[in-house]
Amino acid sequence: MNVLGGTKESFGNPDSPTKPVSFDEKNNDATGNVHFCKSGPDDEHKEVFSKNFLDRLLNSKADHVLFSIHGFNVQPASALDQTAKIQEQFNAMAKTGDNPSKVKVVGLIWPCGDKIGIIRDYWNDRRRAYASVAGFERMLAKVLRADERILGTVPLPDSKTDLLMQKKLSIMAHSMNRVLWQTLIRADEMYGIKGVFGDIFMVATDVLNNMLNEPSSICMAADRVCVLRI
Repeated sequence: MNVLGGTKESFGNPDSPTKPVSFDEKNNDATGNVHFCKSGPDDEHKEVFSKNFLDRLLNSKADHVLFSIHGFNVQPASALDQTAKIQEQFNAMAKTGDNPSKVKVVGLIWPCGDKIGIIRDYWNDRRRAYASVAGFERMLAKVLRADERILGTVPLPDSKTDLLMQKKLSIMAHSMNRVLWQTLIRADEMYGIKGVFGDIFMVATDVLNNMLNEPSSICMAADRVCVLRI
């Protein structure tokens, strides 16, 4: 899916100004490009680039960061609405004291079809899910500062600047879990992801029953894995 108005790479210069962007829903082809954006009302989204994006997470008052991956046949506007509703639920729980820790929800969007034929859409979206893995792994590498760890350009972990040291990270993936599954396999092959996440939630899971058998990149990456089959 193309992001209209966005740069080819959203890693960019941290001093660059934000740029207005929108989603081209007519183009559902997956690419390796990654865009770090701030959502707004009525498609008023802005590209903020990776450093600014991660700094916002690091400096937020939240104790937890939950990355939410939508399922198949979901368009960007619907995915962002789902993310906003999840955030509202966490905010309400924090206010009532049911959940004293604050959670920041980050929506991860990958290209899906929106055709009437849901069976055809399913198989097309499966292909798009696999094709989206390269982009998602690059996003994860930015979050984990994988390049810096591999190259040794800065001493890590750094308790002041490392997101992993400041926040508890979790992932929730809905239905088409191939994006999550294959991303973690790819990441583990390159820089290791053992125990990176506190929790991985797999909702309405659409994967093979033996996917969590050892050795499993998903189980390796999290302290706890919760699977909800519907």
